[in-house]
Amino acid sequence: MSGREGAGQALVEFALSSLLFFTLVFFLVDGGRVLFNYITLAEAADDGARYAIVNSQASASAIAGVVQSNAVGISPTPSVSLRYQDASGHSPGTMVTVTATSGVTPLTGLFWRGLTITLQSKLALMIQN
Repeated sequence: MSGREGAGQALVEFALSSLLFFTLVFFLVDGGRVLFNYITLAEAADDGARYAIVNSQASASAIAGVVQSNAVGISPTPSVSLRYQDASGHSPGTMVTVTATSGVTPLTGLFWRGLTITLQSKLALMIQN
């Protein structure tokens, strides 16, 4: 085998292995982006729940505003739902549950058209005052 044939073989092997390598790297980066969105959503739901327990008379729209303003980098803006443990609602000792939901379209959607991953974070805390 001459040097030219060996160089051609090395080029073909590099092309095949680099395709696999860069595909793997692309999936890892995209998975990291989805994980970043989930962690941000969970932190925003936590901030909303803490706001709800400290400000017991806060409206649902004010709590949703706290969650949405803290969900920096998440697009589309997360939807927020609120649920109180009992009908009396805003009294101390009542559990409040804040649920934030958002969707993420992975960049690797090139392989799966129309795929959207739904992320949801739910946190329940007791109203303090």
